Amino acid sequence: YVGEDAQYLEVTGGFYMIIYDTLEMEEARLSASRGLYFESENRMEAHYNVELANISGNKLNTEELIWLQDSNKVYTEEDVMITSADGVVFGKGLESDETFTRYTIKQISDSKLYIDENNSDESVEN
Repeated sequence: YVGEDAQYLEVTGGFYMIIYDTLEMEEARLSASRGLYFESENRMEAHYNVELANISGNKLNTEELIWLQDSNKVYTEEDVMITSADGVVFGKGLESDETFTRYTIKQISDSKLYIDENNSDESVEN
């Protein structure tokens, strides 16, 4: 799209992006139903059914995620759900590195953590 206000590339119908480290080993995958890339700003917006998953198995689900290519950071102001081996955390707003290895949830609203106590499958809700 080329217009008076902005020039961008729009992807509809779904996409996924693989994020590699400096040795070209896969570190994370990002997928969404719609994407916008603003080359002049080095910024990508992923919208609808957004999922960012890293090689450790941690997964972020949200409806919007902004990736700042220059700083390798991602963020959202929308509701988030983070799933890991330890459980599920819900919140609103998030800032992270692009590989989703270090992140901060702005407002945690709920969580369900799994505790392996004497090899039993019990869960604790918060």
